[in-house]
Amino acid sequence: AGGAVAVSVVYRTASPNPYSSGMAAAVVLGRPNLFAAPVPAGTPPSASSLAGPPAALAFDAAGDLWVADPAANRVLEYEPPFEDGMPASRVLGQQSFAGDAPGTSAQNLSFPDGLALDPQGDLWVADGGNDRVVEFVPPFHTGMAATVAIGQTSLAAAAPGSGADGMGVPGGIGF
Repeated sequence: AGGAVAVSVVYRTASPNPYSSGMAAAVVLGRPNLFAAPVPAGTPPSASSLAGPPAALAFDAAGDLWVADPAANRVLEYEPPFEDGMPASRVLGQQSFAGDAPGTSAQNLSFPDGLALDPQGDLWVADGGNDRVVEFVPPFHTGMAATVAIGQTSLAAAAPGSGADGMGVPGGIGF
């Protein structure tokens, strides 16, 4: 099935192709339904709501949907079958679904804005606020640590850089 992104919501259409103007959503994630009001600013995040517009989406080989939620400095994993308003299964970048503080460590993210899965099933996250790309290796679990930081000297560093060993605010990534 196809997918698209709207403000603070991820929705899936009933069929992958052809897309057409005015096509209805079949499933809504990140809010109870397509017509629910966005979460008010300052509300702690939860497993059922996105804190703001999603920045990136990726599907893994099992059909799980990964969503970058930069307003809460986290990445959420949704496992099928997808249902309106369902909670996410796991959160990366925070120790719990209620956390949203940016951080510079192996367990924290700061404004994740790109996602990709490599052929081995590892999740790579463009961690824009920390000027790095980090790798998470399965099995995935809430609050887990990244294993590699590209663009920084360690998982605890967050300095913008240039040249072969640094980067500044990485965005979209892919394999």
